[in-house]
Amino acid sequence: MASFKITQIPVLTDNYVYTLTCTKTHKTAVIDAPSAAPITMQYKKIDYVLNTHHHGDHTGGNIALKQHYACKIIGSAYDQERIPGIDHPLKEGDSFKLGQLHIEVLFLPGHTRGHIGFYLPRIHTLFCGDVLFAGGCGRVFEGTHQHMFESLQKIKNLPPQTVLYPTHEYTVQNYAFATHMYPQNTLL
Repeated sequence: MASFKITQIPVLTDNYVYTLTCTKTHKTAVIDAPSAAPITMQYKKIDYVLNTHHHGDHTGGNIALKQHYACKIIGSAYDQERIPGIDHPLKEGDSFKLGQLHIEVLFLPGHTRGHIGFYLPRIHTLFCGDVLFAGGCGRVFEGTHQHMFESLQKIKNLPPQTVLYPTHEYTVQNYAFATHMYPQNTLL
């Protein structure tokens, strides 16, 4: 099994940027960076920027990272016209390698019409962007509620040991909303 390291970097008020490194080859990807500074201060080399969707709080760092590292930008083929600097547009069923790490693209629309996730089946890891958070799911901006439901079902059908990496910290707000909606639910 390939060895890897995932680092979570809090940015803005509630975003998370992740870095994924294949520790055998030292190939590194940044996932959903709203700005370059938190990355350039910590990393000497980045090979790829992965974007789950086109929103600026996920793509705002693309051009600066590309200029700084000469890295390649990977994102949704469904949204390639809205992802700054995209080099490799991908869609459902596409896959690629980050060193020895095999990454598959899942189409997860609902939050946006072209939202994708990056799934690593051998290490049971999904970078799910703004589709799913602790205690809730992302807002439906461009897709439909049916799209979001189908995307959540796709995530639900992944192996149960799959670890999810969402790109916002909304846990407190999500559970506050849930307890407001369901005040008799003692588990909440």
